Amino acid sequence: MRFAGNAPVAWWRVAWPPAWPTIRLAQSAQFYGQSRAAFNAGDYAAAYRILAAARIRDPDNYDAALLMGQISMFQGSYAYADDLFAELMGKHPAQAEKTALTFHDALLCLNRMDRLAEHSLAMVGRDKPHSAVWVRSLMLALQLPDVARTLATRDAGALEQLPGFARLLVEARIDLTMGRKDKARSQLAEVFRGPWNLQYISLHLALLREARDLPAAKRLLGHYSAALGPRETLAQQYLIDQTEADLSAALAEFESLVRTAETAAEIDRLQLLLLQEPDAECFGRLHDRLMSRSNLRSGVDGATMWVTGMVCGAPDSAALWKAPDALLRGQDYPAIRAFDFSSTRMADPRSVVRLVNTVSLPREVIWTFLARLNAARD
Repeated sequence: MRFAGNAPVAWWRVAWPPAWPTIRLAQSAQFYGQSRAAFNAGDYAAAYRILAAARIRDPDNYDAALLMGQISMFQGSYAYADDLFAELMGKHPAQAEKTALTFHDALLCLNRMDRLAEHSLAMVGRDKPHSAVWVRSLMLALQLPDVARTLATRDAGALEQLPGFARLLVEARIDLTMGRKDKARSQLAEVFRGPWNLQYISLHLALLREARDLPAAKRLLGHYSAALGPRETLAQQYLIDQTEADLSAALAEFESLVRTAETAAEIDRLQLLLLQEPDAECFGRLHDRLMSRSNLRSGVDGATMWVTGMVCGAPDSAALWKAPDALLRGQDYPAIRAFDFSSTRMADPRSVVRLVNTVSLPREVIWTFLARLNAARD
C-alpha cells in the first residue's frame, strides 16, 4: 500500500502480484491530474516535474506527453517540444488530429509563424477534411516576408500540390507579402472557376481588400453571394466599405446585422468583423443590443467582448464584459486602455502575444488578433 501511495488502487491489486503493473498506470493517471492542476495555476515548473514522474510510471501516457510538449514550448524549449509533438504524431495515430491541433494552437499563441507555416503545409495533405483550416493558418504565417521567402523556395514542390483554390490564394498571399501587388491583383481578379469553399471565398475577398482592388472585391462578392448567403454577403460588404472608408454604409450594414442577430454564432461573427475592421460606433450598437437582450447576452463570451471593445476604442464599455473565469493562471486583467499591435514582448501588458497567453480566447479570435499583429509588423 505504501508503494501504491495515494493512487486510487483497490486493495486486491496490491495483494495480487500479477496486477501490480496496473498500479503504475493508476499512479501515472493521478500524477497527470496533479500536473494539470499545476499547469492551470500557472506553475509550469511543478507541472513539468509531476509530468516527468507520470511518464516514468507509464511511458505511453499520451495526455501526459501532450501536456509536457505544451509546457516545454511555453518554457522556450522549442526543439524538444517540436520533437515530442512529432513523436506523438507517429506513436499515437488515433490521436493525430488532437496532437496536430494542440501543436497548432501552441505555435499560434507563441506567434511561431515559421514553424506554423511548416506544420500547416504538412497538415493540408495529411488532414484533407480540414484542409481549408490549415491553409488559412498557412496564409497567416505567410504574412511575414522571411516566412514567405523561405517557403516559396524550400517548399515550392509542396505548394504546387495544394488544391487549386488554395494554391491560387497562397501564391497571391506570397506575392502580396513580397511586394508584388500588381501580380497578386492579376491572380485574384477573376472568380475561381473550380469547386468553391466558403473559407477560401472569404480569404479571396480579404486578399483583394489588402491589395486595395476594391472594384474587383465588389464584383466577386456578387458572384460569390449565392454561396455565402445573405448575412455573410452583408458581412463581407461591411468589410469592403470599411476598407473604402465609406463609414456610413458600413454602419448601416452592421446595424442590419446586429438587429437581426438571434444566435450566439451570429454574435461571434459580428465580434470577428469588429476585430478585423474596428469601429467604436458599431461596437456601441452591438453592446447596446446585447445589454437589452438577456437571452443573447447569456451566450456571449465575455472575454471576447472585452477585447473587441478595447480594439474598437471603447474601453469603458469593454470593461463591463470582463469575465474573471476567462483569465489564465489567476491573473488580473491588465490595467490598459488599448493594445499595442507593434509589440511582441510577453512582458508588455499591451502586447497581443501576452494577451493571448493570459486570457482564454477562441481560436478564431486569436487568429484574427495575430493577423493584425503580423500585418503591423510587415
